[in-house]
Amino acid sequence: MKEADRRPGPFPYYGASGVVDYVDDYLIDGDYLLIAEDGENLRTRQTPIAFMARGKSWVNNHAHIVTGNNQADTRFLMYALQATDIGGYLTGAVMPKLTQANLNRIEIPCPHIDVQRDIAGVLGALDDKIELNRRIGQTLGAIAQAIFKSRFVDGTPDAGNLVTLKDLTSKIGSGATPRGGRDVYVDEGVGLIRSQNVYDSQFVWDGLARITDEAASQLANVQVQPGDVLLNITGASILRTCVVPPDVLPARVNQHVAIIRAKPGVSPHYLHLHLLQPDTKAYLLGLNAGASREAVTKAHIESVPVPDPGADRMAEFHELVAPLFSQAQALAAEARTLAALRDSLLPKLLSGELNVLDAEAVA
Repeated sequence: MKEADRRPGPFPYYGASGVVDYVDDYLIDGDYLLIAEDGENLRTRQTPIAFMARGKSWVNNHAHIVTGNNQADTRFLMYALQATDIGGYLTGAVMPKLTQANLNRIEIPCPHIDVQRDIAGVLGALDDKIELNRRIGQTLGAIAQAIFKSRFVDGTPDAGNLVTLKDLTSKIGSGATPRGGRDVYVDEGVGLIRSQNVYDSQFVWDGLARITDEAASQLANVQVQPGDVLLNITGASILRTCVVPPDVLPARVNQHVAIIRAKPGVSPHYLHLHLLQPDTKAYLLGLNAGASREAVTKAHIESVPVPDPGADRMAEFHELVAPLFSQAQALAAEARTLAALRDSLLPKLLSGELNVLDAEAVA
């Protein structure tokens, strides 16, 4: 289905990395394993390379559709692939591709079908809880957006005086790539937030880079602080925005992400929700009209019109929505803990080092 032919609807539209849209038609109905055929995830080896589609959905031509037979549980196949190094089965130097022929050649553990189902049941319960947390977090975000719109967008006569974003912020600025090349990137260190970590109302931990303390000191002027609003300012992910979660700190941002820091007395959630509005995004994209590369500048961001509701209404709004965002962040943190537990159990279950009953007790 071409992008021009898509119509908004309730059915997930899957690509090589997961859901990319929601449409009004479906191609498959049931539980199917989708495996990336090409795309960025294969190049970076980041998850999800294999993931489940459940119920009615559409799948584009960048993912293989797989289902188990009488010897293989479909969900077990997903976990087995996640624990398998598929590098030797990929072709293409610039953009790797997993062909159908090479997919069929991948060797994976194959215990008895009953054992497969038991393993998939233990790991699947963790994944189901992670997905539930994600959905609750989305609902909490939607409630916060509804509160914002009802008070400051939908024709509200007392939304406040119109000012610019510069008037309500103490800092707007982006970072840079650390000097020193690969040597400054480490497994444990100060977080370096990039555009791939910033989604609308969601911080994505997958792919979070880490840099040395020395490299971080070179970027001291773009140190992220609690409550900072992050905004992607270049490329395909332009204008995605979220509030930084406190547990990612200490952190810096690179040149593709802007820090927007609220002045004392201004709710960062207010600024974030304003940046989420379609009219705000359209305004910023309009300033970029005619440029060869999608990008917004510090001056563009500073000029964004925004109502100033005053100190009392700002404080009242913050008291309403801050608990919603805090709860969403707690759910996201729990989901990361569950994902780490799942990832630690996976190789032990597949190798037989840990049996299902013991894994259930741990989970």
